[in-house]
Amino acid sequence: MHSGAFSSVIWGGGALVPIALDSSSESARVAICVKDLKSHLETEQPLERSKILAMAHIFRRDLFGPDVAPMEMLDRPFSFDRQTAASVYGVLEQLRNTNLRQMESTRKSLARMDMPLPDFILSHVRTSARALEVWMVTVGVGISPDMRADVRAIWGHLEGASPVLPVAFAALRAFADANEEVTGIRGKALFNSLDDGLWAEACRYIPAFTRARISTQ
Repeated sequence: MHSGAFSSVIWGGGALVPIALDSSSESARVAICVKDLKSHLETEQPLERSKILAMAHIFRRDLFGPDVAPMEMLDRPFSFDRQTAASVYGVLEQLRNTNLRQMESTRKSLARMDMPLPDFILSHVRTSARALEVWMVTVGVGISPDMRADVRAIWGHLEGASPVLPVAFAALRAFADANEEVTGIRGKALFNSLDDGLWAEACRYIPAFTRARISTQ
């Protein structure tokens, strides 16, 4: 079993630290997230699923590695002790929640000035939240092993949307251009750091613990 502290993630200038939860709360949060994400993917169009997949691998590149969380946790969440898995899950959950709260705060502030937040920004933040949830539920299998079949199904839905990835890449780059025009925030580097071929190759990654099930579908 692996163990060890999960370092705080720096994202958007703020340090995120894991929130301690009791074991029953951890399991409940994982179960809710798994069921909600699975339901969302079952009802969404392939383009939205492929955008979630594409964004998930941007987050995998930036959030997992020797300085943050071990990449092998995604392949073998069962081989890590529950406390470590819960710490990683907690940081990802906090990052998702912080981004959603910031969006809602910005939306309300602009509304008071009769300046609606553009729908394309709202949509992208929600897509990004779903992309973070992909890794939350993947790590969460180490907390709630009984969710394993549902998480395999989630990865099956994502893999099934891979033929639409080129359209998703174009849509995400178009978002970055539109966002920069509206907000002045330069975001092109986020999506232009990979060409389509390298990005598509990254999106072929599937956690090892899901491969056997997906390969038989």
